[in-house]
Amino acid sequence: MMPSKADIVTISYDALVAACNNADYDTVDNLIEQAYGSSSSSSSLGIIAITNVPNLTQLRSKLLPLAYQLATQLTSSQLDEITAPQSQYQVGWSHGREKLEGNKLDYSKGSYYANPLTDDLVE
Repeated sequence: MMPSKADIVTISYDALVAACNNADYDTVDNLIEQAYGSSSSSSSLGIIAITNVPNLTQLRSKLLPLAYQLATQLTSSQLDEITAPQSQYQVGWSHGREKLEGNKLDYSKGSYYANPLTDDLVE
């Protein structure tokens, strides 16, 4: 049996912002379901791409050095302050929370999760 072909789901930045500003969450929910699948569908890639992000190159060049500083220059207690277990680590700092094969915690990387629509990460 051949696996079904799945495409990367894309949405333009302007369309995403407009949907969120207009509380058109059905549109956003549908795109998320297409990208990540649902209980009735397993033919998704788990990827959603946001296109046409304004100033992406400049923002990326500001943000990437901050990521290094976050992981290497903050103390454990400072990192704890930006960790949000109540969100199941979907917001803020996350390190050693994701499980790998064999139920081992992944300590090889750290992640900082934020909402770019509401969080100003480079100011």
